[in-house]
Amino acid sequence: MKSAVVSRIFICLLAMAPLLGIFAALGEATLLAVAALLAIAAAPRACWTLIRREKILVGLLIALAAWAAASAVWSILPLHSFIEGVRFLTLSATGLFVVAAAGALAPEDRQRLVRWVAIGMIAAVAVFAADWLSGWPLLRRLSGLPADSMVRLERFDRGTTVLGLLLWPIAFQDRKSTRLNS
Repeated sequence: MKSAVVSRIFICLLAMAPLLGIFAALGEATLLAVAALLAIAAAPRACWTLIRREKILVGLLIALAAWAAASAVWSILPLHSFIEGVRFLTLSATGLFVVAAAGALAPEDRQRLVRWVAIGMIAAVAVFAADWLSGWPLLRRLSGLPADSMVRLERFDRGTTVLGLLLWPIAFQDRKSTRLNS
């Protein structure tokens, strides 16, 4: 990315992803959309280069989204199926733009991104553990749940998926930097 300020904003957005994933998983789509728009504005060439280079991946994502949207024909809830297909395509595209922009970061900014996402993950797990040990007051407050209501652990399925997906780039980056330093 060209500007240091834009790079820092991009890094901050992605560093918030783990915490948002745990406590407001549906907000991830908005965060990803903002990061993708920032990526397109800051590194348009990198975004389009990735899409042209990864034709098979892009084609598979488009085919999967088209199949999901086409399932509206035999679905019990056709509008819902169609919207989910379009939503999948949108999330896939924004994810590709974010990956391209992360790749366009200067090497030191890429290291900073990995470090801050890892710190965000540690913070998310720490806040989750503290909230769990104290009876979920933060989660109840954020969700508008009454104090005596039961918190179902299925609520965290999306958040744990976000954390699981974010582990891969961190693990890869660590392996890559270890190999380069050897």
